Amino acid sequence: MKRVKMLIGVFSCHHYTTRRERCLRTWADVGGRDDVDLLFVLGRGPAPWPVREGCLLHCPCPDDYDSLSLKTRWLCLWGLINYRFDYLFKCDDDTYVDIDRLLDCGIPGDYVGGSIPGHPYPHASGGAGYRLTPRAAMAVATSTMRVGSHEDFLVWQVLTNAGIPLRSDPRFGFNCLPWPQPDNDQITCHWCSDHRMREIHEGLYPSASVRPSRNSS
Repeated sequence: MKRVKMLIGVFSCHHYTTRRERCLRTWADVGGRDDVDLLFVLGRGPAPWPVREGCLLHCPCPDDYDSLSLKTRWLCLWGLINYRFDYLFKCDDDTYVDIDRLLDCGIPGDYVGGSIPGHPYPHASGGAGYRLTPRAAMAVATSTMRVGSHEDFLVWQVLTNAGIPLRSDPRFGFNCLPWPQPDNDQITCHWCSDHRMREIHEGLYPSASVRPSRNSS
């Protein structure tokens, strides 16, 4: 069982190869780190159990929007069995994440993320990302969460029923603004184009060139 501080699951699908490549060229290349592991979570696995191939985790569920909640449950279950982690973080493949800021988040709680503005139910945006402890991940992994496209709301329902409230943190950005910059403490930025993701990365880490793509197919 591998020990990491943070296990990151980036939700993608098979035909979003370009999105995965732009993540790997910027923030998601965690090679050489022993405190973080990162996987792109896909559907349509070849077996009745999640199968890892490099940086891809193939889950035994459809690779469509309505199956996002199943991907989340499989990620939590597989992660708990294969890792000892302090936190599990879930986000989408069009999100930029400053991993160092994520690790130093400083907000306690089993369920931490940025709540969606104006929504009547205070759940964290699944696209911008939310952080779970093993306790919260276990609640999701062992739940009977129904299938549905509103994965982040369904996760909130499961955790609320388990007595695990959201600790809202606006640094997990629901929109594309603000984005992480040297003069702020923003952790994530959602809905990033290729240009925006490069711009953010080069602004935060000017001495680090954008890396060539790794195999993300």
